[in-house]
Amino acid sequence: MGYTAVSLAAAKTALAGRLNDPTMAFWTSAELGRLITDGLRTYQACTGFWRERVAFASAASTPFYDLATEAPDACGYHVLDRDVIVDIEDALQEPATPTAWTGSEQFTLADLTAAIERRRNQFLVETGMVVTSRVVDAVLPPATRTVLPGTVIDLRRVAWLNGDGTENILMREDEWAFALFKSRWANQAEQPPQAFSVSVVPPLMVQVAPAPLNTGRLRLLTVENGATLNPVAGVLLGVPDDWAWVVKFGALADLFAEDGIAADPARATYCQQRWTDGIALAKASTSLLLAGTINGQELPIMSVQDADRYSVGWLNVPGVPGQILVGGRNIFALAPMADAGPYGLTFDVLQNAPVNQDPVQVAPEALDAILGYAQHVGMLKLGGAEFAATSPLLDGFMNFCGVTLSRKRASEPNRDMLETSADRDAATQPRLQDVAS
Repeated sequence: MGYTAVSLAAAKTALAGRLNDPTMAFWTSAELGRLITDGLRTYQACTGFWRERVAFASAASTPFYDLATEAPDACGYHVLDRDVIVDIEDALQEPATPTAWTGSEQFTLADLTAAIERRRNQFLVETGMVVTSRVVDAVLPPATRTVLPGTVIDLRRVAWLNGDGTENILMREDEWAFALFKSRWANQAEQPPQAFSVSVVPPLMVQVAPAPLNTGRLRLLTVENGATLNPVAGVLLGVPDDWAWVVKFGALADLFAEDGIAADPARATYCQQRWTDGIALAKASTSLLLAGTINGQELPIMSVQDADRYSVGWLNVPGVPGQILVGGRNIFALAPMADAGPYGLTFDVLQNAPVNQDPVQVAPEALDAILGYAQHVGMLKLGGAEFAATSPLLDGFMNFCGVTLSRKRASEPNRDMLETSADRDAATQPRLQDVAS
């Protein structure tokens, strides 16, 4: 049974009162709803408060699954580019018309779209939060370099697919190691290759070593750029719903930093700081997947990297799955790969914040902090001293998020194993390294 204390209408009325706009003249009912949605999503991003159990069936000979696809209601992506545009138009005091610009001469719809797309791609680059599973054709032997799709940012995993369908994981190396441990690796072919490198090749290429004897394909786990945005058509933003606010603040930072009549250095600095804080939170966030069962049997959660190292060939002989493997915040696999089955899967996941629900699905004490945050964000469009005066509301909200986290962690005797076992993939193969190292 969910929370029943506060209706959505009552929450909007309370927020309007906080903004000294009880008739909802300056902040419309729709805008107040968007501010509450923003507060709920930010609260979930900061705390992981809402959990859900989802169920679906395994698919035969399917190596990787995407939680956003398998559990679309709980974990899917729903925020469109036009949704972010409306939020930005609210902050700019422009009419909320996301498909055709009807606002002032300070900005255009193209300006907003470009800023959102730029920051969305930067979010994906910096956080690696969205992982994609794909297969590409390798170049014909004796060539060792394969061109990758133009959307690829990072390679998280590379495996060689032989003609018979078997798979061999390729370890990440570089050309120095190739030359030291396998001299003449480019001229003495083997089947299959043993390693891959992106160290010296041009962008959008991957090199395998030794040179392969036969043709094959590459199974990849990648981090990729998002789709080209088009608010007229409505395109999915391509980041988890509860992190769309980070992209919004990044785009606003760019818009407020423009020259001319659009320039607002104070709000540009504020929005850039919110972006920076959001990126740090996203990098530290846990996997969506917290626990899982197959046919009612609890299974351990490990990383794909661990399986590749210690259970070589786990994808080559389908059977009854005995482990759940996490390959990113949204990607998981079953080891061994499921045979015909099907097997009933249940997962406990971090779900999307429950937005636009009536009653509001949060306890009254949390709603008070969320409404304070919504008031603060709503005042952004006024700028100046009036907006600055609401800074304590942001501090109070973040403090309440900290208390929520502290309470949650105190209730988890084995928190380190429960929440970090699903994140070993990033730990065993880091995406980023300090450039000073």
